[in-house]
Amino acid sequence: MSYMTMLRSEAFRDMPAAGWRFESAAVMTPQLAKARGYAQNWDEFKKAGIGLLLFGNVGTGKSYAAGCIANALIERLESVLFVGMSDVVNRMQGNFGTDRDHYIKSLMRPDLLILDDLGAERNTSFGKERVFDVVDKRLLTSKPMIVTTNIPLSVIKQAVDLDDRRIYDRILEVCVPIMFDGGSFHKSTAAGNLKRAAYLLG
Repeated sequence: MSYMTMLRSEAFRDMPAAGWRFESAAVMTPQLAKARGYAQNWDEFKKAGIGLLLFGNVGTGKSYAAGCIANALIERLESVLFVGMSDVVNRMQGNFGTDRDHYIKSLMRPDLLILDDLGAERNTSFGKERVFDVVDKRLLTSKPMIVTTNIPLSVIKQAVDLDDRRIYDRILEVCVPIMFDGGSFHKSTAAGNLKRAAYLLG
């Protein structure tokens, strides 16, 4: 139990995902069911180095699904790291030489790396180069990664920019795309919270 607690604290340093579970989901969407299938068949995916690309509009549950997978694997004592892509680029911008190498190595260690919100990082040649570094090195470790993004798959597959294409090609090489569609969970939760607040205020 203490080891599991340590794995959980290591996994979600910057993410409020420690309580996200498949069994506590309000609705088991088809996408969430696929994510659960990934966790249930983890041994095979891990052996093959296959991850997921969770794409779709803002608020459709991509990060939640990734967090549910993370928690399911942590309960099996697998190591996970869940980080925002913009945070990764920012950390690398502030680090140089051995510090940057050390940080990249820390991203390669976990059994599963979750890179949240691809495309939210700064749209600069430096940012794209750092994203490519992480994705490429992770691919070379043969360890799975899950990438979430608001970028449509059609844009990912038909990217014109060479730097973007290098990143996307690498991701699609080892990640199975799952589209998240439907209404925004964020908006429906916010609407529910506002209704509740209005009721409490009379």
